[in-house]
Amino acid sequence: GPQVVIDTLVNHARPFIFTTAPSPLIAAAAIAALDMIRNQPGRRQQLADNAAYLREQLRQAGFDIGSSRTHIVPLMIGPSEAAVRISEELFARGYFIAAIRPPTVPPNTARLRISLQAHHTREQIDGLVNILVELKQKGLIRGNPITSDDVSAEPERP
Repeated sequence: GPQVVIDTLVNHARPFIFTTAPSPLIAAAAIAALDMIRNQPGRRQQLADNAAYLREQLRQAGFDIGSSRTHIVPLMIGPSEAAVRISEELFARGYFIAAIRPPTVPPNTARLRISLQAHHTREQIDGLVNILVELKQKGLIRGNPITSDDVSAEPERP
């Protein structure tokens, strides 16, 4: 390919450059997924609708979700321990929401990563929001100790 693309990848995509090629099975699964995306526009729209609905419900409930406009919605928490505790409580109630903490994010900027899918129902989304509101009322989520504005971009690596 063009040298500028190669140079950019070598200098900024180290995890990609220093990995091995995907197995044929993984490559076939990726191709099948791309075919589904291309051939089932209704699923894409449903996913976009679900994400917009969740973001609106969380904002109305007073949660900081940053500026994400994708189906991956971050819920800013702050301390790692709080994010893990909330993630565990959600799991106990049937929601698998990962706590993202250092070193993936800077210290004291832990968050929950809510990843929606097209098949999630409004009832499931409402259930999640209701649990989060309940946890906030119980003090497990303390009014978002950090906001997305508090999180600065990680400096570029040489």
